[in-house]
Amino acid sequence: MANVKQSISIATGVLAALLLLPSFKAAAQCSMRVVSLTFCNSDGAVVIPTAANPHITLRVLWQVSGTPKSSYRILIRIANQQLVEKVPGQSGFSSASMSVDVPVAGPIPYSVKIDPTGVSGVVGGPVRKSGVFTLQCPGEGLTYYSPKHYAGFENLKGSCRSTYNIKGVMVLGVPTTGSFQTVFNEQGPANAHRVVSGGANQQIWVVNCSTERPTDAIVSWNARQRFDVETRNSAINPRALSQIPWSALQSLPRDKQFWTENDSLVESSSPQITAFVAQHLPTDYRTKMSPYVAALTLFKAIVKRTVYEETVPDESAVATLTSRKSDCTGFSTLFAACMRSLGVPARALCGILAGHNVRHSLAEFYLPGAGWIPADGAFSKGADPTGTYAYFFGNDPLLNTFCELSRATRFNVQFNGTVSLPASSFYCRRAIDSTCVEEAALTPQ
Repeated sequence: MANVKQSISIATGVLAALLLLPSFKAAAQCSMRVVSLTFCNSDGAVVIPTAANPHITLRVLWQVSGTPKSSYRILIRIANQQLVEKVPGQSGFSSASMSVDVPVAGPIPYSVKIDPTGVSGVVGGPVRKSGVFTLQCPGEGLTYYSPKHYAGFENLKGSCRSTYNIKGVMVLGVPTTGSFQTVFNEQGPANAHRVVSGGANQQIWVVNCSTERPTDAIVSWNARQRFDVETRNSAINPRALSQIPWSALQSLPRDKQFWTENDSLVESSSPQITAFVAQHLPTDYRTKMSPYVAALTLFKAIVKRTVYEETVPDESAVATLTSRKSDCTGFSTLFAACMRSLGVPARALCGILAGHNVRHSLAEFYLPGAGWIPADGAFSKGADPTGTYAYFFGNDPLLNTFCELSRATRFNVQFNGTVSLPASSFYCRRAIDSTCVEEAALTPQ
């Protein structure tokens, strides 16, 4: 009798377990399908991503049938940027979205993985979707958009100590109209005179900082300039720029040819620069790629190679190439040197970054029929340290926050002979020590 009762008890337990199996089976048999993948704006309306508005929101809508075993994750990736979001384990419709700025000229990959680790028990494993899109480009090779008006100032404070009569000079760049920037008016420092320096008619303010102090003394000077400018963002059409041939660069006017010459910071004739270019371009690059594609290739190589560092002792192209590190100026001088070595006009721009009110530098290279195309290596490095995607190359949605103060790296100044000085600098001859501090700001108008 005991055995009968025991058998009944076991059978009852087995039956109870069997009754529970369908619910576990249902949980294990959940399924998922992606209903839609769309690019949309903040209101949810479907839009086409454009180069003139590279702020992109990718929205994913999917449906879950059945009940997942547990909560799971969704992984969305656009170019090199990624979003991972936790999703409750429930049936029905779910959605997720990722918003990024992708100012990339060229194919941009994206992918979506729902439950990438398979913890939900979904039939068939994780759900994956991927594709490639390209920002809708302007019709022309280079266009500007979203102008911003700023009132700005730059103030240099220089001081030196000397046991001789003090002979000093301050140099300030003059903001110039051209490419992305228009200058409405500018006012130089008191007692400054305007000097034209260089073959491209670059203008600078020169302030005499000399005084008779035969004894050991510290003397200080201020040089303040004001200006009103309008700056604009840039967008490019890579296909149109790729149609510009090398032959278009053979007969450049003098003001453009000046930007193909070697100088003390943009050392385009250096063997190290030549070797770096040869390493990254094919031997027959002039038949296999256009000037635009060559520029894009070298830009990516520089961003990949160079580590951003705020304070470096030497911002020249060769020093940046050798040390593999630099601030924004080094990124610009190295890129400009590489382009000049190919006979393409290029320059490093120095100026002020609005909002931060700090100095910044970016490069421009010139293609006939299009104009000066911006290339910001330091910003690109911040967006993608691997250099895989050419952020801020041509497509620059932050260019209207930058005011250019000088387009040359150094200027020849007549001061007891010829002295080569950068903009925003103070030079004191025979000084025991000297300092120069800059204050600058851009105020939106």
